[in-house]
Order: sequence, then C-alpha cells, then structure tokens
Amino acid sequence: MKRFLPALIALLLLGLLGCASAGNYMMVVPILDGQSVKIALARGGPKIVEDDDVKIYYNGFTVPEPMKVGYPFGFQMKSHAIPVKVRIEDVNGVTPELIIEDKAPKLNPQGRWLGNSIIAADIAGNMAWLNHDTNSMLVYRITIDFADGHSAILYQPSSIPAFFKPLLKIKLGIDKPVEGAAK
Repeated sequence: MKRFLPALIALLLLGLLGCASAGNYMMVVPILDGQSVKIALARGGPKIVEDDDVKIYYNGFTVPEPMKVGYPFGFQMKSHAIPVKVRIEDVNGVTPELIIEDKAPKLNPQGRWLGNSIIAADIAGNMAWLNHDTNSMLVYRITIDFADGHSAILYQPSSIPAFFKPLLKIKLGIDKPVEGAAK
C-alpha cells in the first residue's frame, strides 16, 4: 500500500489542479424565501449567464449621486426570437424588488438590449449587504418574454468583494453602518 500512496497523492493533486484550471465550480446562493440558485463560477467571479435565446453581456452597479444606485443590464440575442417585455428583479431579499421593467424593448442593429434604472439606496433594506464585512454574491432575476409566447428566466449573479464596500459607502455618502440594519 505504501508504494501506491505517492501515486495516489499525485493523481489526487492532478485531479484537483485540473478542476482548478478548468474553472468548473458551482456555488449555491440563497434567494427569496429560502429558495436558492446554483451559480457557475470561473476565475475572477461568476460566469455570465446565457440560454438558447440570449446571453447577458452586461450587468453592473453604479453610484451616479449620493444615496442613488444605478443598475445597468444588457443582453445579446442569440436567436431570432423577438423580445416583447423585459423584467429585472433583485431577488436577494424576502420579496423581489423590481429594478427594470421595459414593456417595449428595442434591440440595436447588433441585436443588443440595454436598460438602466436609478433607485434610492436603502441601506437597511435592499442594500443591507453593505453592512456585512464579507464578500457578497447578489442575484438578479431577468425575465424576457418573447413574441411567440415563451419566456427566458435567467439568474445573473454579481459579486461584490468585501474590500469594495467601504469605497462604495463613501461614494454613497455613508460613513458608518445604519443602526438596525440586517447583519
């Protein structure tokens, strides 16, 4: 058995290194009312989500002014399906929070859609994760209804590293955690 141990260890290490280089990791993230979604991870963060019809090409987070948060999102059409409605919701809390609703989405000549919403930052509510000292994985539900009657529902993650949160608080105009905010 002792003579096989080095070979077994080498094989295990090779397998682990192979998994690490491929970037095939999954993370289970809790969302609404005890539900959860599986998030595919790659080097540098979550993978961009796609299905047969669309590929998310942009999801972001901006602070256009103190106590205001911008949510730009974009997708690229992969099929000839025609989107007739787009809903983007923050599903990190107890109930979904509507961020963007476009009842007449327009695609550019390259088949891309881009939407943006600017809402008030609620540090005790929709942004309570800012008061956590750890990395946060946020999830947004993107629902796209198409002219032929079918829908695409995608869960796009967004990773917020812990080191970024103090900078974000300064940009928002917050210098300390809000009393009573969720931990």
